[in-house]
Formats: sequence, C-alpha cells, structure tokens
Amino acid sequence: LSSDGAMAYLAPFIVYAGSLVLHLLLPAAIKDGYACSFETRQPLQYRLNGLRVLVAFVVFFANYLLLLGPTKGFWGEVFAANGLGLVISAFYAFRANPDQKFFGLRCLTRDTADSKRPPSAKEVEAVKSRGVLARFFFGTEFNPRHHVVAAAAAAANGAGGSGGVVLDVKMFLYIAGAVNCQVLIVNYAASDIIAANNTLRCVVAVPLFCLTWFCLEYLYFEHIHLYTYDLFAERVGFKLCWGCLVFYPYFYSVPVVAVSGQNLGRDASFSVALFSILLFYLGWILTRGANYQKYCLKAFPRQKTCLGGMVKQVTVAGSNGRLLCSGFWRLSRHLNYLGEILQALAVSLPSASIGVCWPLLYPLYYVLLFIGREQDDAAICAAKYGAAWDTYVKTVPWKIIPYVY
Repeated sequence: LSSDGAMAYLAPFIVYAGSLVLHLLLPAAIKDGYACSFETRQPLQYRLNGLRVLVAFVVFFANYLLLLGPTKGFWGEVFAANGLGLVISAFYAFRANPDQKFFGLRCLTRDTADSKRPPSAKEVEAVKSRGVLARFFFGTEFNPRHHVVAAAAAAANGAGGSGGVVLDVKMFLYIAGAVNCQVLIVNYAASDIIAANNTLRCVVAVPLFCLTWFCLEYLYFEHIHLYTYDLFAERVGFKLCWGCLVFYPYFYSVPVVAVSGQNLGRDASFSVALFSILLFYLGWILTRGANYQKYCLKAFPRQKTCLGGMVKQVTVAGSNGRLLCSGFWRLSRHLNYLGEILQALAVSLPSASIGVCWPLLYPLYYVLLFIGREQDDAAICAAKYGAAWDTYVKTVPWKIIPYVY
C-alpha cells in the first residue's frame, strides 16, 4: 500500500482496538500493586496478561503478513496515531470525574497508606486550579479505571466480579505501546527481507532481535513494573497517553524502520552486530538487575537479600529502609538509567555503521531525559530524606555512570 493508503491510517486503530479486546478477554494473573486506593487504603489490583496479548496479536499479524505482505506508510500511521493520542490525552486530562475524591494528588502507596493523611480541600483546589496546558500535559488522575460490563469480559479471569472486568488505563497503555512497537518492527523487518531478495541483513536482524527481547521481557515482568515510578507517581495526561500510543512505538522502532528497504547494498559487519548484542545485554543486566533489586525492597521489605541471596539489601540509616546502597545501587544512584542508555545505543549502532545515523536520536533522547530526571529526583529526595540523603550521596557518589558521572 502507498503512504496515503487506507491501511496506513487504520493500522494504529486496528492494533490498539485488537489489543484492548485481547486484554479484556484473555486470562490474566491478578496482582496487588504498589499504588493504593485513597478510599479503601488497600493496594489496587491489576490484571496482568500483557505477554499473552502480545503473543496473540503477533501471531495474528504474522498470518496477515503471509497473506497480504507488509504494509507501508510509516508517516501515515504516525499521523493517525498522533490524532488518537491527542484525543485520548484530552479526554483523561479534562473529563468530569466526581468519584475521584482525591483529585490529582500524589498517589497513596503501600508504605504510606497507613500514615498519609487525606488531602485538605485547599490542596485539592490547588491541583484543580492549575493551568489548562499543565493539566493537559501532566493529567489530573493517577489511576483512572473503567468497569467494563460485557458478557464475554465477565467470563474472563479478571478483577471486577461478575459484572465485568476492571480496565486499568495505565497498564493498558503500556501493553498497547509494546504491541504496536512489536508489530512495527516485524512489519518493517519483513519489508526489508523482501526488498533484499529474502535476506535478513544484520543491520535489521540486530534491532529486530533486541527490540523483540525488550518487548517480551517488559511484559513478562509486568508485576515488577507495578512498583516503578510511572505507576504510582505519574498522572494520566498527554505525557503518558501520547507517550505510550505515539512516542513509544514509533520512536523506539526507528532503528528498524530507518533502514528498511534502504542501502540494500550495505550491511553491518558481524563484529558490529556481535558487539551491539553484547552491549544490549550488558545494559539489560544493569537495568533489570537494579529494578528487580528495588522491586524486592518494596515488595518484600523484610528480606535481607535478593537475587537468590547474591545481593544483600542494605539501606542508609535514617531513610526508613528506602535508600538502597548495596548491590546495583552501590555502583551509582541511577544505574538503571545507564542500562537503558546502553540498550538504546546498542540497537542504533548497526544502522550508524552503514551511515544511517538518525536512529542515534534514540539514545540521545535517553541521555537528555535521564540527566533531567536525575536532577529532579535528587532535589525531591534531598527535601524528603534530609541528612539521610546527604549520607547516601557520600556513600554512593556517582549519579548515573560509576566513576564518571
């Protein structure tokens, strides 16, 4: 299909609608999260079936490829997804929600549910009165949910009782973004294979393999992501909705899209491919290891070790058991950020080695994002922990890159 073909504009709607149906109907594990309800002060429950949704949709899409071949029109898809992302962002940023009694304030978490006081009317009004642009960009609700009442959904294994299942908007956004990212890289890898006379070039194979691992692994460890910053500290607005529906799939897939059908006479060398894969897994170990250690601290605060006893859980005195200074978190205060940057660099190197450099925007984006986020986090933690934070900085002096920065 040409770039102005109907499929280019329909593709995002098909992927997201299909992902929604599969998420509601497929069996799901029910897990308590880190975020809590203000009303009940109990952990919110989540339906986790992202990996099943991804596999089911990719199997469907693989059959589509065999029958009709890969679709074309990347920018048409971006245009359609952008419109959808803007509409959904506005809906959640500005919708009337009288049931959200604690509108727009920091979400309760399992370690604060017993002690955190309800927000005052003045605090609530301060959030409600924010400017229109701020409300649109950051959103207002932390955990918007919908009770989906349908006979088919009610028969599925999920939370919500016989009247249906509960759709958690945040979790679905992450699933939808991962599914679309996977569909894009498979589609454009298939397109390049056809253009290269049924040959899978290294410049395509490396990002295809690494990004597929990224999507599968991300959804396999859904339960760990219930304890990450986005789930309990981010509101649902443009930043999250547009980020998951547009930026995530269409920016992360660039290392494959940028070379698909291009420079067919050139390919990344075996040494570049091998180095890229090794670098990717080094980044993965740093990111996953650090995040898993932090997950164990939050989910099992009484455990003294994690990772099969290989890593001791040591926290800074006076931090109420919150500031880890052992294992991965002894190397730098945000080693997980370094891992993310290395993974992004790894999937961009093969294309850069043949002169296609704009996928390097992927790791550059992470560098800019994480430097700013680290600075914001440091300011918040200094105010929150006081002297304990000063001790932590002395114990772990490196911000992101051990012995460098």
